[in-house]
Amino acid sequence: MADELVQNQAAAGEQPAATEPTVNEQIKEQMEFRLNGTPPPQPPEQQEVTEPVVTKTEPPVFQFQTFTEKFGWQSPDDAAKEIEELRALKANPVKEELRFENEKSQKIIRALQADKFDEVYEVLHEQRQLDRLTTADVTKETANDIIKLSMQLKYKDEGLTADDVEYKFGKMYKLPKEPALDPDDEESVEKHNEWKETVADIEAGKIIDAKIAKRELEAAKSKIVLPNIEAEIDQDYIQYKKELEESEAIDAETKEAYKSFTPKDIETRINFNDEANKIAFEFHYEPEPEGFKKSLDLVVDTQKFFEEWKNSDGSPNRKQFLQDIYFIMNKEKIIMAAMNQAKNATLKAQLPDNSQGSFQRQQPQGTEPSELHKYMQAAGVVV
Repeated sequence: MADELVQNQAAAGEQPAATEPTVNEQIKEQMEFRLNGTPPPQPPEQQEVTEPVVTKTEPPVFQFQTFTEKFGWQSPDDAAKEIEELRALKANPVKEELRFENEKSQKIIRALQADKFDEVYEVLHEQRQLDRLTTADVTKETANDIIKLSMQLKYKDEGLTADDVEYKFGKMYKLPKEPALDPDDEESVEKHNEWKETVADIEAGKIIDAKIAKRELEAAKSKIVLPNIEAEIDQDYIQYKKELEESEAIDAETKEAYKSFTPKDIETRINFNDEANKIAFEFHYEPEPEGFKKSLDLVVDTQKFFEEWKNSDGSPNRKQFLQDIYFIMNKEKIIMAAMNQAKNATLKAQLPDNSQGSFQRQQPQGTEPSELHKYMQAAGVVV
């Protein structure tokens, strides 16, 4: 029956399930081991399937120190202040002043910005003509242009147009009409030769005039005037730059001035006089070097100065600031009150103490009695 079941499973393509060895099989295995030393087959080890361990990572805790290391912010107030400044700068960006290679370039750009296109074109066209003709040799082909440009520049103030210059040039260098030439007629040949001499004379005179005009063009190159357009002035930016320069100058002057100060210069002296108790002396305090140096560093650095009145979280310590300002403005009054209170406490400590039925004076706490005081107490003298 079992064999049929195995055969049926094999036919169906199924693997027979693993079964425990029967008693006969166990005996056979033991005999094989005893006789041949063959150990019994071990059942296949089942691999333990372990579930992958999924560890949940907690998001990192926010720390402001990250912004301190990256941006230098010491507190949220610093971050808010810088962000506000950047937004204000984005809304009203500072206009960057254009830089030019030379004055001519500056005038051209400013004229174009002022829509002076015709004026700029006229100047640049004139400059181009001057550059071309002053570097060219005076020939029959270039003489006309040199003379015409010289006339145009010379009579610019009179308002001569290009047509006026052409007309005047034509009158000055007008060539006579060429006569008909009949080689067999001597008179005709003579008239034609006279015409040729006249034309040559006019052309020679033109060359001479062109050479003179060329020197005038050389001088005109340095007299070209571009439209002088004043740049649009941003009064707010000018004022900002002025205040910035003044602030930098004041800071430099302040640092230089404080270099000459010493602790002796800021010592405190206050006269104390209590006529009723015959107490009079002068209070004197000269700053120690370490405290003086710290104070000097603060007065020359405004940002560092106000950092002194901030809490550990960066918020302003307004109470401490108010207390310190009050002390600065009322320093002598506070020191005088302190000396009065110290005097009164000293006098009070020296009054007789009747709480124990004696008239011994109280010795101030923490003060060692003098040798004279000890002898007087031993002698029963009230001190």
